[in-house]
Amino acid sequence: MLSVTAAASAALTIALTGVALADPPPPGNCGTGLGYENSRYAYCASGNGFVRVKLTCANDYTKRTTIYGKWVPVPNVPPSTVSSARCTSSYPYVMSVGYETKPL
Repeated sequence: MLSVTAAASAALTIALTGVALADPPPPGNCGTGLGYENSRYAYCASGNGFVRVKLTCANDYTKRTTIYGKWVPVPNVPPSTVSSARCTSSYPYVMSVGYETKPL
């Protein structure tokens, strides 16, 4: 009887260890949107981790700079916590909008 209990305990320990080591799903269902006063935002509606918006801004279409929003936790759905950023007055033209994610 003791050997059956020990074997069952070992099997349960292995099963629980496998569940504990499973990685959470990465951020998903992400997108960007237009904010107020020429700002942009990024969000992810599923998964776990962080997301931030990434803007490429230009000055007279010849000089460019990249501006990032702050990292915010995922999942998030507008208008709750989103990552937002705005091009500066020195680089006022939005050339592209994207986002970056990082899993937990």
